[in-house]
Amino acid sequence: MSRLDAFFGLVHTGGAQVKGFLDLGTPIASYTLSGPGMAVRQFTIPALADTPAQSDAVAVYSYMPSRGHFACLSLRIIGDGVLNGWAMVDTPTSTTNLAASGTYPRAREFEMSCQLPYVLNTSTTYIHPTAATEYGVTNSLPKILEPANWSGRLAAYVYSIVVWNPGDADVILEVIDAS
Repeated sequence: MSRLDAFFGLVHTGGAQVKGFLDLGTPIASYTLSGPGMAVRQFTIPALADTPAQSDAVAVYSYMPSRGHFACLSLRIIGDGVLNGWAMVDTPTSTTNLAASGTYPRAREFEMSCQLPYVLNTSTTYIHPTAATEYGVTNSLPKILEPANWSGRLAAYVYSIVVWNPGDADVILEVIDAS
């Protein structure tokens, strides 16, 4: 068993004022890792600068039963670049078999730049069996927040992360998987 401490800071300096927070002495979160600990991987995401194809996506995280679900997953671009990403989520097979069921697979898009890391601080999420309910909008608010829809949610996990590089130069991506 090991522990992961997370630190974060943003500091704006302008004129005579310094605003923000940065405390490297106090973690903003601590995770007790019951799995094998931390895995750090680096990927070169090729520049495509064209219309994306599914075959162009690079899997940078995949659930492995031997590691378990992550407690924290950090993606950081080394140098310059922008990536389009998708967290692939699904319900587990059962409460004891946490492999993806394949019953309700969903893709949740995100964008990331070289300015800050993209961090997922949990592998758990919820989905709704009806995609239109999960992603729909009613009165400018998420449809899932309607009481009848909220009670129909199902527990789910992130099973993989895939990225695509829309730029004209390769991007180096570091991925830290803390399990």
